[in-house]
Amino acid sequence: MYKTGRPPLDPDFQATIDRWFAGKDFSVNFVKSHVPIWHSILAPRREEPLSILEIGCFEGRSTIFFLEYFSNSRITCIDSFDGGVEPAKNPYPAYPARFDSNLSAYKDRITEIRARSSTGLEMLRTHDERFDLIYVDGSHQRIEVLLDSVGAWFLLKVGGILIWDDYKLMRHLPSAERPMDAIDLFLRAFGGCYVMLHHKYQVIVRKSAEWPDNPQPAKRGKRGALWRLRRVIDSVVTRP
Repeated sequence: MYKTGRPPLDPDFQATIDRWFAGKDFSVNFVKSHVPIWHSILAPRREEPLSILEIGCFEGRSTIFFLEYFSNSRITCIDSFDGGVEPAKNPYPAYPARFDSNLSAYKDRITEIRARSSTGLEMLRTHDERFDLIYVDGSHQRIEVLLDSVGAWFLLKVGGILIWDDYKLMRHLPSAERPMDAIDLFLRAFGGCYVMLHHKYQVIVRKSAEWPDNPQPAKRGKRGALWRLRRVIDSVVTRP
């Protein structure tokens, strides 16, 4: 089944996208299935000079897509380029070199932060950076997805678009090893602060407010998951 629930792109537009990637060096294509839904949501903003943030860049295919699709944009890329694992366990050891090669023609439009996402997001927050579009596609570990979501949210402009990848990734794995529960918890905590645009393998929202007016309280006598999340958020937004 088509993963986004959308039909294939117009053949002429698909041919244009294929030209964007021609001559590049990729080992896999994690982007193709998402392009139809991205196009349906993002098309009205194609000519705007967007500021884009990508958390997790891999070999640069999605980076190229955003830079070509939004021809007046700039992008900031956060990636540790170590696969988040010990070198001997990295299934894609060549991906940092592929990223550098694939993006060599775009260097004047890219800001690279070669660090863990927590470090990169804190750096951007300290410098009061704000973004129109953020793509969260870094670690799949639940706690790191939650922290990336919180960090990204406060860098996203009101009216901006936030995309999470891999919402339905490998649901046979323990909850702690996949993004779904972290994304669900974040969405519950920030209910009323976004408009849901897409909710399938990826989750896409438009930010409508910075902070919930009436955040859902924890159950009486219990410090539940939402209470703990608010503690995490408070530590992010109040840190000097």
